[in-house]
Amino acid sequence: MPVTNEVGIIQVGRSLKPQQAMMDELLQGMILIGVVSILLLGLGSWFLAGRSIKPTQLAWERQQTFVANASHELRTPLTLIHAGVEVAQRQSTSEPQKQVLEDVLSDANYMTKLIENLLLLSRLDAHKLPIEIQPVLMPELLDELIRQNERVLSSKEIALSTEGDSLIVLADPVRLKQILLILIDNAARNNHSGGWIKITTSSKLGKAEIEVSDSGDGIAPEHLAKIFDRFYKVTEKSTQDYHGSGLGLSIAQGLVQAQNGTIEVTSKLGEGTQVRFTLPLAKKPTLA
Repeated sequence: MPVTNEVGIIQVGRSLKPQQAMMDELLQGMILIGVVSILLLGLGSWFLAGRSIKPTQLAWERQQTFVANASHELRTPLTLIHAGVEVAQRQSTSEPQKQVLEDVLSDANYMTKLIENLLLLSRLDAHKLPIEIQPVLMPELLDELIRQNERVLSSKEIALSTEGDSLIVLADPVRLKQILLILIDNAARNNHSGGWIKITTSSKLGKAEIEVSDSGDGIAPEHLAKIFDRFYKVTEKSTQDYHGSGLGLSIAQGLVQAQNGTIEVTSKLGEGTQVRFTLPLAKKPTLA
């Protein structure tokens, strides 16, 4: 009987297709459960967030309504106080009494301005401030601003100048002028005798960029992040003619944004401040 070293191997097995199909079904079921869980979690979060945000939104709307109503109600008595003090001031013959009346008049003017600012901010928050966008010739607007501010700034020995491109911007001329007056006023109050304020216009990336720079005190870095917060004051500097409310830059920011623009502030302590804001450029008319 012949002897060999060959070994035979017989493999016995069965198909794994049923198990694979079962695993596929299990995987699909788990994926479906995961998707449904995520959807339920998202809907629940949305529902809870809506319930928590709604009272806050209602409170905010009530606050804005209160500010608007209070502002309207206070304007009339303040106007009467202002008129009465002016009459008493003209009729008074006592210098100490005139000084007291002058202080009352200054405070009445401050309160009137504060109420107007609060009313303006409430309209901006509610998106109810009328904005009439139209082409505005910057050279004409800047010439008007220089004429109106020249006398006051000359008395403080502060020079106001303009430079840059002759731009036509798309803006509300009244609100644009208001923005620039706020920035000029801030620059003047934080400047010094012999200082300067400069308004520069240029176009960048299809936008008009307007910068108001000054040679004033500058702003410390820790204040820059809060510079647009309402009622925030870098200093408590006040004079008989001006009491800062900390609302000027908040209003300027709101007015710029309402006209499809952006605004930013850069400054270095002791080296002045630069406020830049952008507005859409108007297309220059083509000659026929």
